[in-house]
Amino acid sequence: LVNAGALDEFGHFRKRYFAKLSTTDTENIIEKAIKYGKRIQQEENSAQQSLFGGEGATIDLPEPKFPLVDEFKLIEKLNRERDVVGVFISGHPLDKFKLEYEQFTNTSVVAIDSKKDGEVKIAGIVSSVQERVSKKGDRFAIFTIEDFEGSMDIFLFKEDYEKYRYLLNENELLYIEGKYEPRWRDADQYQFNVSNIQRLDTILKQFTNYLQVSMSYEKIRDEIIDDIISIFKNNEGDTPTQFFISNGNPKKGLKLFSRTKMVNLNKQFIDELNKLPEIQIQLLKKR
Repeated sequence: LVNAGALDEFGHFRKRYFAKLSTTDTENIIEKAIKYGKRIQQEENSAQQSLFGGEGATIDLPEPKFPLVDEFKLIEKLNRERDVVGVFISGHPLDKFKLEYEQFTNTSVVAIDSKKDGEVKIAGIVSSVQERVSKKGDRFAIFTIEDFEGSMDIFLFKEDYEKYRYLLNENELLYIEGKYEPRWRDADQYQFNVSNIQRLDTILKQFTNYLQVSMSYEKIRDEIIDDIISIFKNNEGDTPTQFFISNGNPKKGLKLFSRTKMVNLNKQFIDELNKLPEIQIQLLKKR
């Protein structure tokens, strides 16, 4: 129940239910609470017996106190949810990289059949890894990648296995490119052949040529300009920017390219821009 979030309404971090008050303590708060409840029940039963001539004992029972510890890391919290109910409940490990997922992938893992004979770009979290040895003595790996919509198994053999094995860790967030092609000796069956794997947190800057900020002419106001300038000033970096000013037609307008206003492309910067409803942002890709 704790891992599924059923007790979140009580206002305590989930990790506190499993923590101990000290290194010498042998019980967590759940175990102490169960014992506390039993002793309270025993005392009440004893008090009832005293009404019929017995002597009820009074026991001083201090309430168990919650250890002051921080919450589980997000990935552990989500994995605990999935372990008990089969799905993530309070979020998804990919939420932090939703921008990269939307901008740089071209399919979900469950829709890979739509990319037959074509290039595939997916991203997700590694949920399991199996390393095996073939009959010929070659090592290979089967790992499961999971995105917002589902999961799929990916095979890595020989050179690909040696090249990317260091990335095959459970809970690793990966960006994967390849082709969905007919199997060798069986053209009716398709398989995903990997050409590139890298950590998802590396692709935002690597794949972005420049940032485009679009807005309609009639929405330009001094306050909006001041907000944009402030956000850019606090996030100076090396990514060029382009402003696109339209007059109602999103395909036609004035493009203002700046090589002096360079920005540090990061999640916080993008989130701050997205809070301005008057503008739209787009990452223009290098490839």
